[in-house]
Amino acid sequence: MKVREISRGAHHFTFQNVGSGWTQKALFISDVHWDSKKCDRKLLKKHFEQAKKDNALIFIFGDWFDVMGCKNDPRSKPKDIRPEYLIEGSYLDLVVEDAVKFLKNYLDNIAFISPGNHETAIDKHRDTDPLKNMIRELNHMRKTPIMYGKYEGWIKFQIERSGIPNKSKLLHYHHGYGGNAKRSKSILNADIDMKENPDADILVSGHTHTKWHLPAVVRRLTNQMRVIKKKVHVLKTGSYKMKGSGWETEKGFGEPTLGGWWCELAYFKDEIEIRIAEAS
Repeated sequence: MKVREISRGAHHFTFQNVGSGWTQKALFISDVHWDSKKCDRKLLKKHFEQAKKDNALIFIFGDWFDVMGCKNDPRSKPKDIRPEYLIEGSYLDLVVEDAVKFLKNYLDNIAFISPGNHETAIDKHRDTDPLKNMIRELNHMRKTPIMYGKYEGWIKFQIERSGIPNKSKLLHYHHGYGGNAKRSKSILNADIDMKENPDADILVSGHTHTKWHLPAVVRRLTNQMRVIKKKVHVLKTGSYKMKGSGWETEKGFGEPTLGGWWCELAYFKDEIEIRIAEAS
């Protein structure tokens, strides 16, 4: 596999020597909130171990970190912070080191990580990027670097046959926007996202801690003026952060849907098929 950053927020994954029957599995997740007391680390490890077993690539689309325990951060108190991080002046360093210790067990699987609102808030208010620091440490242990995305961007999955670029699929990702959307679960944004990103075969977003898969069929006009029908997969990636008894309860938030999605690319009869299955 060859990986390239075409520009900030645009990445190209090329799979070489592909023949009929080739498959590649991937795990799409977001909103892990690794350092939170409410992170379901047992479920996360289960999915990462499955990815390791299946040689699946792991894509993390924002909020890997929670990082709300900095000094004078009004969003949390010492009782909300994992005790191993309660060392004066070392909080962010300890969180990053702990994440590296866990993720280095899956170095061959982790392909891509992008920031969410929790990481961008730290960058804005603390002048440091814990996600970038974590990726830098992990990349010291790898030959092929983990790609670092943006809050929103594109990923192209391309296959090569006999060294010649062949079919491809486009994924558009956005960490997420808007509120909790207790009734609609943000599914009303699916049509808007497809309209704004008509070239995408897969649209992935997180942020709301809800999880769903909406397959939709759209029509496209080719250069030869031929109408074709294309299936688009819209994914909301869920979370690994369990509901607490404080702020979430006061706001009336529902239970988050834990886990993410398995996405398998399969090459057959000169086409790439996208297969989606729940990681729960």
